[in-house]
Amino acid sequence: METLAAFIKNPKHTFFESQENNEKILYLLRRHPVTNIGWMLTAFLMSASPLILMILSLSYELNFSASVPVKYQSVIVLVWYLITIAFALESFLNWYFNVYIVTNKRIVDIDFWGLLYKNVSEATYENIEDVTYSTGGILQTMFNFGSIMIQTAAERREFEFDGVPNPSEVYDKITDLVQEHGKKPHKKHDSNGKP
Repeated sequence: METLAAFIKNPKHTFFESQENNEKILYLLRRHPVTNIGWMLTAFLMSASPLILMILSLSYELNFSASVPVKYQSVIVLVWYLITIAFALESFLNWYFNVYIVTNKRIVDIDFWGLLYKNVSEATYENIEDVTYSTGGILQTMFNFGSIMIQTAAERREFEFDGVPNPSEVYDKITDLVQEHGKKPHKKHDSNGKP
């Protein structure tokens, strides 16, 4: 199930818009799946709330629906579930399409907001000046994910690969590629979450 993975090394049959002919994707990264727990719990609570409300009203003999005609109650519940599905779908698509790409020539950060806006930023290894990664907290330590901060001399000064799995491996690869392209980055590492 490589398609839904958050950490894909040397992905096959994967391309991006501005990829050059001789450019090879080394890592395709997304936020760690653990970072999805918040919106998943919210979607679950949203989908369970009409049922919980109905059980509470029957248990305590409360009649929340007395003021709303029966034919509108179904419409209200249907609209509620449509909103819940839209929220869950947008959250999933946001996670799936926000990717960080490390190639043999550059780093690429593709950000999607909503369904209609996309921002693509890139920096070549010659422009990278500083690379830092950090992990901190129980979840990041247990599940081995963290953030990689990259400062560049390019148009976009800072890149942040937030919540990526195996940050130390990606950090090592990026710094190796920067050195390979003739520049020595300022390497920093902090396992306490502080740069």
